[in-house]
Amino acid sequence: MKSQQQTETLHIPDYVIGRDGKPSAVLVDLATWRAILDKLEDQEDFEILRASQAELTALAHDQGQTDWKSWEDDLRFTEKVLARIAEGAPTYSHENVWDEIAQREATGELSD
Repeated sequence: MKSQQQTETLHIPDYVIGRDGKPSAVLVDLATWRAILDKLEDQEDFEILRASQAELTALAHDQGQTDWKSWEDDLRFTEKVLARIAEGAPTYSHENVWDEIAQREATGELSD
């Protein structure tokens, strides 16, 4: 529960006044800044969920086709990759992959 002091702090920012005499920035304490970030992140999460609601509902009820892969698909893919590595298949770092892409783009093998 917030104290009266914390509530007031969240509602009364300090303004930085520019040379033209108008507010140009707002100073807030760290607790207020974190509260603002929390609210923004919550709103972003809510918007993502709202945009995905139909697909999530279809997945939950095992209805319809969605573009989402099941966790079983991810597990099978992971198992295949690990089996290939165990058999001696080469592995690559991100840098190796990006270097190869850049080389193929430079030679025209890859289109934009």
